[in-house]
Order: sequence, then C-alpha cells, then structure tokens
Amino acid sequence: MAIVPLAKLTLVGLPTDKPAVLHSLQQAGCLHLISMTDDGKQKPTLGEGTLQAHEALKYLESSPVKRPETTHPTDFQFSTVVEEAVGLQAKQRELSDERDSLSNAIQVVGPWGNFRVPSAEELAGQRLWFYQLPPNALEKLASSNLIYSVVQSDQRHARVVVISPTEPAGVPGTRIDLDPRSLTELSQRKDHIEAQLERLLLDRAALTRWITLIKREINAADDLAHLHLAGSQTLDTNHYFVAQAWAPWDGVPAIQKIADQHRIALEVAQPTDDENPPTLLRNPEFLAGGQSAVTFYLTPGYRWWDPSLVVLFSFAVFFAMIISDFGYSALLAIVLGFLWKSLGKTVDGRRLRNLTLILVGFSLVWGVIVGSYFGIAPPKDSFLGKLVLIDTTNLNQMMLLSIIVGASHLVIANAITAWRTKSSIKVLVPVGWIMAIVGGLLFGMASYDQLGKGFGTIGSWLLTIGIPLAIFMNSDQPLPPRSIWHVLGRLGDGVKNLMAVSAAFGDTLSYLRLFALGLSGAQLASTFNKLAVDSVQAFGALGLILAIVIILVGHSLNFVLGIMGGVIHGLRLNCIEFFNWCATEEGYPFRAFSKKA
Repeated sequence: MAIVPLAKLTLVGLPTDKPAVLHSLQQAGCLHLISMTDDGKQKPTLGEGTLQAHEALKYLESSPVKRPETTHPTDFQFSTVVEEAVGLQAKQRELSDERDSLSNAIQVVGPWGNFRVPSAEELAGQRLWFYQLPPNALEKLASSNLIYSVVQSDQRHARVVVISPTEPAGVPGTRIDLDPRSLTELSQRKDHIEAQLERLLLDRAALTRWITLIKREINAADDLAHLHLAGSQTLDTNHYFVAQAWAPWDGVPAIQKIADQHRIALEVAQPTDDENPPTLLRNPEFLAGGQSAVTFYLTPGYRWWDPSLVVLFSFAVFFAMIISDFGYSALLAIVLGFLWKSLGKTVDGRRLRNLTLILVGFSLVWGVIVGSYFGIAPPKDSFLGKLVLIDTTNLNQMMLLSIIVGASHLVIANAITAWRTKSSIKVLVPVGWIMAIVGGLLFGMASYDQLGKGFGTIGSWLLTIGIPLAIFMNSDQPLPPRSIWHVLGRLGDGVKNLMAVSAAFGDTLSYLRLFALGLSGAQLASTFNKLAVDSVQAFGALGLILAIVIILVGHSLNFVLGIMGGVIHGLRLNCIEFFNWCATEEGYPFRAFSKKA
C-alpha cells in the first residue's frame, strides 16, 4: 500500500491534431491534466440541460418504487423524459409544501371547531379575532369592554373569540391566525392532495425504467464538458499546441502509443523537488476501504506516506472496542449480508462493503474476548465463558487498556514521522515524543503492577530524556549553535513548545473514550435486559409483551448508538489525534481525465 510514483508528461503537436489527441487521451483515462493557462482550478461547464438531467436522475434514483430498467433506447426521448421528471419533482414539492401547510392549518383550526371564518363584509364591518389565553386571564378580560365569547377552556388554555372592527388592544393572550376555510374544507383539500401525490408516485416509478439510458446521456454530456475543459488547459499557438499531465509510470506506455499514433512529440520526466504532483493511492481491493477512510478527511501529500493500512486496522480495533458485544456485531453482519449485493454495484460501494466486513470481523472477535452477547455474559464454566480474556467490569483494567491502545497509536505515529525525517537532526523530536509517551505510560502503570517500582523508574528516566529532546530539538536554530543568540533562540523555542507536552497528555487520555463508550453500551444493554425481566415478573403475560417491546426497542436504539459512536469516534481518533502527530503534508487528489460513457 503506497502512493503511486508519477511521471510528468509533455505532449507537443500540430493544432489540427489537438481534438483527436485529447479524445485519445480521454479514452486512455490515466492522466491528470496540468493547466497551462491559469491556476488549474476551473471546473467543467455543464449546460442547463445537463444540469437538469442530473437533477432528474437524482430524483428518479431516489424513488421508493422502481420499475425494471431498460437498456434499449426504443421510444426513449432524453429531453422529454428529463423535462417530465423535472416537472414531476417540481409538482411534488409544490403539493408536499401545500400538504404540510394544510396539516398545520388543521392542527390550529381543530380546537376551535368545524366552521368557516366569515369575512368582514358578512359581519357588516365587524371581524372575528381569535386568542389563546391562560385560564387566569379570563377575569382580566371580563373587566374590559370587549365583546367576546369563550369557545373552549381547560386547565392549560382558554380559547376566546373577540368581535371588533379593528384588532383589539389589551387582550392578555396570543392572537391566533386561523385559515379562512373550515375544518371539513381543509381535510377534503388535504385528501385531494394525497391522492395527487400518489398518482405522482406512480408516474415517477414509470420513469425509473429509463434510468440507465439517462445515465448514458449524462455521461456523454459530462465527457464532452471535460473534453472542452481539457482543450482550454493547453498552451496554443498558430504552429503547435502543448499539453502537460501527470501519469503513473505504468500508464506511460499507453500514452507513448497514442503519441506515436498521432505523430506528436512526447517528453517523460521525473517530478522535480519544487513541483507538487497530485496523490494517487493504489491499494488492494479488499483493503481499499482504509484509503476511503483517509481521503474523506485529507489527501496525503505526494512525498508523504500512505496511512491507509494503519488507519484501516486501528479504526477496526477502535470500532470493536466501542461496540464490545458479539450480538450487536452479528446483527451488523446480518445487515451487511442484506446490503452485500447492492453495495457491490459501484467502486465506492465495494470499498465500503469490504471496510464493514473488516469491522464486523474485528468486532465479532472482540465480542467473544469480552464475553458479551446482547449484554448477557456467558457462564464462566461454559465454552464461551472460557474464551473470555478481558473483564469489562474491571474499570481500572479497561481504563489502562484504553490508555495502552492510545499510547501505542501515538507511538506508531511518531515512529512514522521519525522514519520520514531520519536524515535530519529533527528526527530527535519524534524520538523524544516516543520516549515521553512510553515513559508516561510506564510511570502511570507503576500503580497497577507488582513490578510498579521498576516501571516507575524506567518511566521517569524516559520522561526526563524524552521531553527535553521533543521540545528543545524542535527548533530551526543551527546545531551546534554558533552564538549565544542561537542558544537563547533554541531555549525560547523550547519554552514555546512546552504546550505540546499538555497536548500529548490530552491526546493520550482522549483514547479513554474507547472505554467510556464501550462501558456505556454494555450498561445500556444490561439495563434493557433487566427491565425486560422485571416486566415479566411484575405483569405476567402482559409483561411478556412489554418485555419483547423493551428488548426490541432498547437493543435497536443501543445498536444504532453503538454504530454511530464506533464510526464517529473511531475515525476521530485517527483523523485528529493520530494525524496530528504524523500528518506533515497535505496534498490534492489525482483526477483522471477519463470517459464515463
């Protein structure tokens, strides 16, 4: 698993050959074009029709009901289908908004009764004003000169209608604006809209049979837009054009073939030190989920390293520790099984599928190790009980384990940084942090083990050596110092770097969230189980039904919270704490100039 080395390609040809050359390069699909006319940040310009087609495709793909898709363009009119889909979407939004408005109006009008608010002309210039008052405000209203009637009164509210040609002043309550239509009219209109929405749903489902053909047309339009963009990124003169691009070395032979075919000049060169090529990550299919987990947060620099493998397995460990239950892990495996085929339709879907499979595997193993099955621990003398290696009820042990996992993660980060800077004197900075983190861990472990005195002594020595190395070697002052000012400058930098000591301490303790989230999930599971048992004991047959509801709802909620916590905090520990210690370069992704259609 590594960042793919790239070559810089320069192509020079006649202006008349440019369209054919760019078309062939797009067919090859292995180049990241370099703009020779501006900063390269422009985007392909899509026509209004293409933008509408993208919206129509999203609308149809999200349809809850779909018909089998056809791949034969018989009777298929692209513009007509897109226009119809966009029209259905606009009509659905309009009707949905009106339905929501009617629901709110029905909710407001309901307590006042089934009537239509008369107009001022019908009341000879008078108007009805509706107010909601606290019950104790009725006495104050009675002492006024207003003409009113109490429509409804309960312990919370009193609903009052005041008759006045203008809005009355001094009413001790909130004025309510009622829809002029009656409750019956509102309900009838809502039913009519519901029927219209159902017909739109059927029309929408009918259009879904064209999804594949719409994608083909959109891909062709997108390809054309990218081709036009590529044409604007070349350097053009009356006598020749020049195009530059980055390409993986294994793609160079294909480009050489295109150059020979079109009789254009091709220069292949290594990137220079002052150039910043894009980053192309290439991982085995099964492990590519780690790549996705990295690139959603940052793209590593071209001259950095690929953290995908470390992030993949550390994320799996963290996720498993947060779930900490074999039953929930098995439930996730069942969900993955149901989604397996649908996730396999796209590259991103397959990566997510493989990533989830690894998470499930680690979680199942960890669930057996901690001995939790939907919050139930197996008997100690049973087969499953004998497989339990870690007691999650031992809080001190679990806290120590979380700290050890966190310290190990940060040590790996600093070890990678040390390897990357091994040719510089600054390699002593990550080495110092490794010594400080390990020293702090051993010093803290002194109270947990009978060999604690020895651990404490070793830890104190590592802290004494590691912290000064980490804070005083992280300076740009020359070594050895050539003047007293260099010495003072290095000391000043060291004082400024003292804040990093508290950051290291905080980052290490941040891994306690593994213990806390795992413990909270286990406690919730056991609490739901106890509530279910108590319900059966207290209410008999009725309690059995209540117990089933508690088990289903409670464990479903705990399962969802566990998945959310495992994903969010598992990735956070990698993207924040881990990258904070080893992510020194951020790059930009390799964007292949390729065809979709």
